[in-house]
Amino acid sequence: MENLEYKIENVTQRLDNVLEGFEMLDFETFDAIFPKIVEEMKKANALRDSLLNEFGLEKLINYDAELSRKAKQIELKFDNILGVFSKEEKRLERELAANLTRRKITNYIRY
Repeated sequence: MENLEYKIENVTQRLDNVLEGFEMLDFETFDAIFPKIVEEMKKANALRDSLLNEFGLEKLINYDAELSRKAKQIELKFDNILGVFSKEEKRLERELAANLTRRKITNYIRY
C-alpha cells in the first residue's frame, strides 16, 4: 500500500509540474518550457500505466478523483494555450501577407 501511495504522489507531483509549466508558458519561453512539459507528461503516463498494471483499476478508483481533476485542468490549459497560439499564428499570417503585398506594390511602382 505504501508503494501505491508513493507512486500516486509521484504522478500527482508530475501533474502539478505540468500545470506550473503551463502557467509559465508564453511565446518567449515556449522553446525552453514546452519540452519539459512534454517530458513530465510522458513520465506521468508511464507511472500511471505502471500503477494500472501493478494495482489494477479497482484500487486506483479510490484515488481517481484527484488525478482526474488534475488531468482535466491540464487538458483545459492545453486547449487554452492552443487557442492563444492559433490566434497569434493567424495574426502573423495576416501581417506577413500584408507585408508581402506592400513589397509587391513597392516593386511594381519602381518599374
